[in-house]
Amino acid sequence: METRRLTPTPCAIALWQAPGAPRVWALPTPPGAPRETVRALARTALADLLGVTTLTNQRGEPPRAPARPDLHLSLSHADGLSLLACHGAPVGVDVQALPVQADAATAALFLGPNWLPTRSNQAQEAHISIAFATAWTQHEARLKCAREPLVEWSEALAARLAHYRCAPLHGAALRGWCAALAWQDSGTVQSL
Repeated sequence: METRRLTPTPCAIALWQAPGAPRVWALPTPPGAPRETVRALARTALADLLGVTTLTNQRGEPPRAPARPDLHLSLSHADGLSLLACHGAPVGVDVQALPVQADAATAALFLGPNWLPTRSNQAQEAHISIAFATAWTQHEARLKCAREPLVEWSEALAARLAHYRCAPLHGAALRGWCAALAWQDSGTVQSL
């Protein structure tokens, strides 16, 4: 399959410039493109960024760069945008297009009973949508980082996921999407 080259843009987190910090890029993808096409475009872009020729493509597993076994990788896709992440320790990334339909019952089932910030009780629907998207992307990013499947919320799951750092992602390329990065701290991380 031939994939054209797209240009990824760095995403910002609070500690983007810190040595050993995870790296994340936003990759605009063709809206409405088939999932396999988007996955191929994202893998090609990430391989280019890492200076490797191939990444593994095992369904249900995070990609790996056989030439760079020191790196952990994560990909996420929403219509029109993919996120690419790498780190010297486990990492997970997630992106959702906005607005997101906030379903309180589903949210409570997967995010726990207290997912909605208290200030949202009187908030407009748009604020609730953003609160839900923020909570959901952070939860999904942590699950990917921990290599856990999407399962119903439990105190045990929340305790396991609490060990991973998590931050929302920012940048011009993310306007119209909500995105989050989760990572495990690493000792010495090699630079890219």
